[in-house]
Amino acid sequence: MINNLSMDVYLESAKVDIVIISYNSRKLTENCINSLINGNESLIKKIILVDNASQDDTVSVIKKKYPSIELILNSENLGYAKAVNIGIKYTNTEIVIISNSDIIYPPGSVQSMVQYINKSLEIGCIAPQQIYPNGAWQRSYGFYPGLKHALMDLLFLTSFNNLFKKMFWKILPIDRNPKYVEYLDGACLFIRKEAFAQLNGFDEDYFFYTEEADFCYRLNRSQWQVVFYPKVKIIHNRGGSSQSNHSDFIKMLIESKILFCKKHYTNFHTKLFIKIESYHSIIMKFLWRFISLFSSGNTKIKAQKKINFFNTCLTVWRENEKI
Repeated sequence: MINNLSMDVYLESAKVDIVIISYNSRKLTENCINSLINGNESLIKKIILVDNASQDDTVSVIKKKYPSIELILNSENLGYAKAVNIGIKYTNTEIVIISNSDIIYPPGSVQSMVQYINKSLEIGCIAPQQIYPNGAWQRSYGFYPGLKHALMDLLFLTSFNNLFKKMFWKILPIDRNPKYVEYLDGACLFIRKEAFAQLNGFDEDYFFYTEEADFCYRLNRSQWQVVFYPKVKIIHNRGGSSQSNHSDFIKMLIESKILFCKKHYTNFHTKLFIKIESYHSIIMKFLWRFISLFSSGNTKIKAQKKINFFNTCLTVWRENEKI
């Protein structure tokens, strides 16, 4: 039987601090905060908002509407990894949530995640299943950048796997149980602060993208468990604060993957990774060109966007072939 004193201690240790990173996303940030306050408040000790020099009215609105939230205002956009490391310094709970500003937390989701991570002290990081606002499946974990991932891309295994899950995730028993994974998508991470401290946090060489893959890679190498927990679902307005098809973001994404390979693999591995991904971009560009020839309306518009996307990818891959 738990007495009142030990119950108080338990409830206190179960509480979490939340670090939200914002950048020009006032409305999304408000929605995120409201979902935490309205459906998960009992487990939240403190919400910390790290703003990366937003040019909109994010800061003024948050100051006015949520005076209890701790605001950290960066004088410039320092990138995601550095903003996370800054925010973590202001936390004092055993478990910390790192969150994009475009996440909606359903009632009870924080409690369920905290209960699971507290089942084992070996778990360094867990993350829930992400879904789109319409309830559709969304990628929530993956393989590290590298040869395995590149070969899966080249053989269309990645595309087939994603398409299969999009089509049948709701009706087939796909990703229904917790499992160990290579890395978790960084939009929402429940992190054991001891593990975070042991690894010296996120690698700030990554400005945006792939920092979570690097962090999870180092967690796994240090014998911490990285767990995908699909029994909890959160809503992620993916791309809410960025333009995922914009050439600058494509370049940033690809170069962050190359940086990962440089840090963790041999030079030969990295060069081969770039070469295979270049071939993949060529194949995909011509495939969508072929589709475009026999399509019309929205399908033709989508095909043209894909052609532009893979053309940009190919340009960036080729720019990095001589490393």
